[in-house]
Formats: sequence, structure tokens, C-alpha cells
Amino acid sequence: MSRDRILYLARRFPPSLGGIQTFSCKLYEHASSTRQVRLHALGREHLAHLGWFVPRTYLASLIELMHGVDLVYFSDGVMSALAPYLRPFTNVPFVTTIHGLELTYSGGIFSRRIDAGIKTCDRVCVVSQKTAELTEAAGVDRDRIRIAYNGIEPPVYDDATLAPVVDRLQKELGFVFGQDRVLLNIGRQIPRKGVAEFVENGFPLLESNIHLVICGTGPDHDRIAASGHPSDRIHVLGHVEDEVSSALRRNCDLFLMPNVQYPNDIEGYGIAPLEAMYDGLPVVAFAVDALVESCREGGYLIEPANYAAYVDRLHAYLNGPAEHRDALSKEAREYILREYAWSRTGDTYLQIWDEL
Repeated sequence: MSRDRILYLARRFPPSLGGIQTFSCKLYEHASSTRQVRLHALGREHLAHLGWFVPRTYLASLIELMHGVDLVYFSDGVMSALAPYLRPFTNVPFVTTIHGLELTYSGGIFSRRIDAGIKTCDRVCVVSQKTAELTEAAGVDRDRIRIAYNGIEPPVYDDATLAPVVDRLQKELGFVFGQDRVLLNIGRQIPRKGVAEFVENGFPLLESNIHLVICGTGPDHDRIAASGHPSDRIHVLGHVEDEVSSALRRNCDLFLMPNVQYPNDIEGYGIAPLEAMYDGLPVVAFAVDALVESCREGGYLIEPANYAAYVDRLHAYLNGPAEHRDALSKEAREYILREYAWSRTGDTYLQIWDEL
């Protein structure tokens, strides 16, 4: 059955920034091209806004249901907390997506409401096999779980647009792309990402002419900036615009994902390394959480917390033949285009909705 009238509820949506926001927007755009989608979304980042957004969305959803809806889609587990309160008023299918972090909340009424919401949904989409395992362990029947990989399609800029950005980066940071060796990390600087740990335990093992560029904000930002390592080799940029991210992905030598296992927090998918591979930038990742799945091609997986092995792999790649680097760059790009096209992701969701 074609589910043509979709009530789409999202608590993370542009103009606020983040991987879930990008996912929510892209899926909405794809679905809207063939379906009638009624969107209720929060475009603000601070969690305090949920205090007014959730009750308003609940009331708006009741009105929408009165006017005819074929399916209700909750864009993450937090939004699905509304499902038990909407169920008495409709028999249409409910679908949600679990990105991973929702399953790490422990205790309290908030966690219990998310758990009840997920279990009320007729289909639970998950972004990786790792997330599927966690969802099943949380008590969701396996036959209601569907794996739907996120699409990867970062903003693309032409060479003319990026040329002045590249020139500015080289002048400000004091290196030359293609001549100096430059490693990159982009993402939220939080403990499970492991960047602070790598700066403390891995960076000292690197050859002395290798640079590391770190982009993103978060609670570990100050710890990274205060590491005491040479500021002419570690470049902590904080938040950067899309043009800068694109220029870095297209010109650095390797993308780093030195994640660590962290209590009550997981890497449910790993969008940043896949965006790097989209631009042909190979990834070196610790084999942690869903990175084992998402980074299975287009780079290297290293035993968790083995910084010596991690750095050895970096050196082997950087010091290896150009033919090998070119081949891995091509493999990374082809892997993303094959497995993570947004058209494929969008069609997968439409098929899941229509099977109900």
C-alpha cells in the first residue's frame, strides 16, 4: 500500500546543525518529491526548546490526524516518545529512526518515555547493524527492525570557489597541501570521538613533519587546545563553514576517527568519515561501535586503543607509493557512491513505509 500522506515529526532540523538535522532534511526532501508530507520540525539546537516544541507538536499532530494521515514518521527516538500518546487516536502505522544515542540514556522518566515510544512504533529503522543489535537488546522485536543506511551527500563546490579558501588555509596554518602531510578530523569534540585521547597518546608518536587539523566544537575542545603540543603542527579550528570543510576533505591526506569506547555513548553510524570518503579522502579508524561497519571499505580499521598500531598505519600510508594512495582514494569514493547514495536511502524509507 502506498502511504501518500505522511505526518513528519522532527526535533532536529536545519537551520540548526548536525548529522541528524541533515538526515531529517534530506529524507523530508526526498519523500516530498513523491508524497504529501506535512512537516513539524524544530530548527533550534538547545534542548530547552523541547519544553515548548513537544507539547505543541502533540497538539498539532492530533489536528493533523483529524484531517487524514496515512503514516506518522518520528525522525528519531526522542520524538517517538509521542507515539504512545497519539496511538489512542489513530490506527495508522508509526515509524521511527534510531540513530544510536537514544539507546544510551539510562534511567529516569525521559528514558522510559523513549523506550515506550520506540516499542509503540510498527517499524523501527536503524542506521547500522550495531544500532540494530542495541535496539533488539532494548526489547524491540527483530521483525520490526529495518536497517536503512543514512545517505551521504555533503555540499559540493567547484575548484574556483574553493581556490581562495585553500589559499587562505595554507597561509593561516603554515603548510602547503600536496607538499606537507596533513591529517584531518571533523566532528563534535566529545569524549567518545577520542580526538583528545589521540592528541595525548597518538600524536607524540607521529613523525615530526606531520600536521593535524581538528575542526568542531564540544566539551573536549579546551582539552585538545591545551594539549601542549606544538601549535605549528596541531591546528584547532573550532566550527568551520561548509566551504572550509570541503576544501580540507579534498586536500588533506587522511581522515582520522580515533574513537574510544565510552560509557553510555556510542558511535551509531559515523557520518563525518563517510563524508570524507565521498570526497576521496581515506579514513583510519579504531574498530569501535558502528565504525566497524561504516568504515569497512575506503580506509583502515585498527585495534581499539592501540595507538602504536594506529600511527604505524598512518606512516605506512603516508610514506607508501602514490599509486596505492590514489587507488585507496578511488576505492573510498566508489564505496560511498555505491552504498550511501541519498536516492537509495530515500527509496529504502519509502519501501519501509509502504510495506505497512
